[in-house]
Order: sequence, then C-alpha cells, then structure tokens
Amino acid sequence: MNILCIGTLFCLVSVTAAEKILHQTPPLQTAAVGTTVMLNCHVDWYASGGVHWYKQQQREYLQFVYIVRKHFASNGRFSGKVNADSKIYTLVIQNVQRNDSGQYYCAAREFYGVAYKMGNGSKLLITGSPTVFLLSSPLDEMFHMESITLVCLVNNVFSDSFPIGWNITTRDNKAWTYSGTIISAGEYGIISHFRVPAETWKHGALITCSVQINSEEILTSENISYRRESQRVNCHLMYYWNSLMIMLPLLMLAATSWIYKKCYSGNCGKESSTDARPRNPEQQTVYAHLAFTVDSTV
Repeated sequence: MNILCIGTLFCLVSVTAAEKILHQTPPLQTAAVGTTVMLNCHVDWYASGGVHWYKQQQREYLQFVYIVRKHFASNGRFSGKVNADSKIYTLVIQNVQRNDSGQYYCAAREFYGVAYKMGNGSKLLITGSPTVFLLSSPLDEMFHMESITLVCLVNNVFSDSFPIGWNITTRDNKAWTYSGTIISAGEYGIISHFRVPAETWKHGALITCSVQINSEEILTSENISYRRESQRVNCHLMYYWNSLMIMLPLLMLAATSWIYKKCYSGNCGKESSTDARPRNPEQQTVYAHLAFTVDSTV
C-alpha cells in the first residue's frame, strides 16, 4: 500500500455518522466472469484529488482499489470515468474474476484538509452458471440409519433467498414437495438439508431437489434412489469380477507360452546327472601297462 493510500485511510477514521454519505449505484450488481463492471459514486461537488474506491470482503479490512479522476492512467484491469456535468465518478473493472466480489465503497472530500465522506456501498457478486447437486450418505452406512440425510447443494448464486424444493415419489406414484431449511454457504452457494425415513428410502423412493432462479428458470438435480445407489455398488463388484476373469486366462496363456519356449529350446524333460561332484577339466585318465610272461612249467 502506498503513502497516499495510508494517508487516505487515516483520514477515513475521522468520518462520523453525522457526515453526509455519498450515494452509490447500483446497490447490488451481479456479473459473469470475464465481463466488464461499472460502479458509480455520485458526488455533489468537484472531488479534490479524485474519488477513492475501496473493496471489503467478508470479515476483512478495507482494501484500496483505485482513484478515479480526470486524466488518471488505468491500473491493470481498473480504470475510471468522470462525468463533470452530473459529478459521477465511475469505477470500471474489466475482465472481472471471482475474487473481485465484495462490497465497494467510494470516498471523497471537497478540498484538502477536511475529512473524507464515504459512500453507502455497492455489492458486487461474480458468479457462473448455477448448478444443483444432490448428495447422500454412503450406501454401507444407510443400513444402520433410521433416517437418511440428503443434501441439496446449489452453486453460483448471488443470494441465499432462493427457495429450494424437495420432491419425493413413492411406489404408489404419489408425490410430495417439501421446503427444506435453507442455510447460506457463503455468497455463491446454498445448502438445504432434508431427512427421509429409512423405510421410505429402502422402498424405492425417487428423490430430487430443485431451485427457482427466476420466474422462468427452475434448476432440478439428478434423481437419486436406494435402488440406484445399490446398482452402483453392484456395478463396482461386477467390474472387479470381470477384470479378474479377464486376467486369469491371460496369466494361463503366459504360463503356457513360457513352458512351450522352454521345451522348444531342448531343456524340457532333461534330468541332471546323479553325480553332482565337481570335476577338474585338467584331470586325465592314466592306464597301467601290464606285461604277461609265459611260464615254462605249464
């Protein structure tokens, strides 16, 4: 943080509740990643030294962002516009990213030596396409439960006020829609919990959750059921069994090929000599010369 920013923060300390608050528009703005966002600060006078913009994320201090004034160079993705007639100082953010989300405040003063006046804030939320996921406990844990807890997770939304609906279809083709308790998981997600009796779950209930984004768009999760989860486990067992059945013939074929090669090289069936004593190749056999004489008495 530069010296100018430090001095500005020091001046902000002297702002009191009796001071006039600057008006900011829009109060809430949502945008997709990669787009351009503009936040306006309405000032009734010519701001000496320009309008300072700050960002505050959850449970964090104010972070200096940019100074909007005439003939001021841009700073990376941040730049500004000044409308001298209407005295509007606009912060422009190009190629917005997820970490650009937060509460933005503008601060300005009429002339040097007086305290800065703060704006009422503009909330910026950068989101992607909303998605819905339905989560359940592992199948091996469900057999010991009296009730099954399901979780509906909605990502990339900019408010925690979207209603989440639960739909359960039993074997008799009757359906009921329940409204679960919505718990905010931050600025970009909503979590809804729902408990299903284990007997209802094991009898093949088909369950989905949905969220209404607007008057025309409703997002629905993939359905989940006890039978479907059982089929997943069976599929895993079948996969391992089939893999084993494929590997056994391959191993037998490799063993047969090895035996055939050994016999073909002439080493098959040969027995080693029973005399395993080491022999010296330099040793030679020496035969004795026997001389026979004729006995005259015979």
